[in-house]
Amino acid sequence: NKALQVVGTAEYDPFGYPNRQAVNSQALSGKPNQSRLFGVCEDPGASATGVQRRVRARFSFFDAAQGKLSADGVLLKAGGTVLDSETGRNRGLVVTSWVNPGSLPLGVYYYLDNDGITGDGVALESCEFRRYEAGVTYPVWTPIRFPGQYHDEETDLFENWNRYYDPPSGRYLQPEPLMQNPRAIASYAMAGIQMNPYAYAANNPLFYTDPNGLDVQAGKTCDQSVRDILKKMKESLAKSKKCECRMLVDEFDLWSAFMEKEVIEVVCHKKYIPGHGKACGYGDDKGQIDVSTRGACKPLSQLIAHELGHGGGSLAHEPDDTPGDNKPLLRRFNRMSRCFDPDGTFRSSPAPEDIFQ
Repeated sequence: NKALQVVGTAEYDPFGYPNRQAVNSQALSGKPNQSRLFGVCEDPGASATGVQRRVRARFSFFDAAQGKLSADGVLLKAGGTVLDSETGRNRGLVVTSWVNPGSLPLGVYYYLDNDGITGDGVALESCEFRRYEAGVTYPVWTPIRFPGQYHDEETDLFENWNRYYDPPSGRYLQPEPLMQNPRAIASYAMAGIQMNPYAYAANNPLFYTDPNGLDVQAGKTCDQSVRDILKKMKESLAKSKKCECRMLVDEFDLWSAFMEKEVIEVVCHKKYIPGHGKACGYGDDKGQIDVSTRGACKPLSQLIAHELGHGGGSLAHEPDDTPGDNKPLLRRFNRMSRCFDPDGTFRSSPAPEDIFQ
């Protein structure tokens, strides 16, 4: 805050939840007029000095009988002191209020009255902790989860713009919208990515992210990906021998474009190239190449080869703009751009024509 105080900290678990401790304990029965301990919330940071903390409990199932004069329910206790209580029938997901147990563990107790009427019990799923610097009046509880995700308090799901993500299962609850787009499917296949309808980040969250529930993106930055691919294209081209692809590369002067230029300026865009509509690649007369990594575009290696090839001559981009006697030349040009695999490896023969060409 403006007083330079720490208003909140977050330690994320493998599912993306901050400051959450799994408990997974149930209380289905008990003795009348008695409370039974069935869960404990122990904050590992409870002994830290200069830190305030609050704790709350989360129940995935809650069904405690509630009569006219008394009720069954749950008690939150610390050192024998009741800090909060919950009751009610068929409540589903229940989250208690934040309580302050001091430096003591927070006990979760199931209580039965003596009217003989009981519910189906409760299931304690987890405990959550809030830590902030002593003296802070308004602590912050972050709703930020994986890239592009926002925690929905009512459902405990992660809202991901186009879909909802369920952390325990590691899956979306709605299918991949791009599976209705043949171009996107082909683009993913050429990049070696399997398109699973419900998977998060192509089942590889250590490398990919899915910031909008729609387009999987490489964990590397756009510019890092370009640099790595350019390096691979240049190295593998330097080792190439006489073959169909080498003949095509020589025809469109890609050899000099790669080998004689120390720096190839490529600007990477995760979405659209500003000022060029839906174009996936663009090369200007100053030698700069702009490429897009969105799902509907070809692999970066093919876009770079395509634009470098245009730099070596005056071949038009669109078939309709190409004179009739240049059609064979255009076909050879398109084959040349397919002489590189998605990772930048140079091929001996062009890859099969894909849906974009």
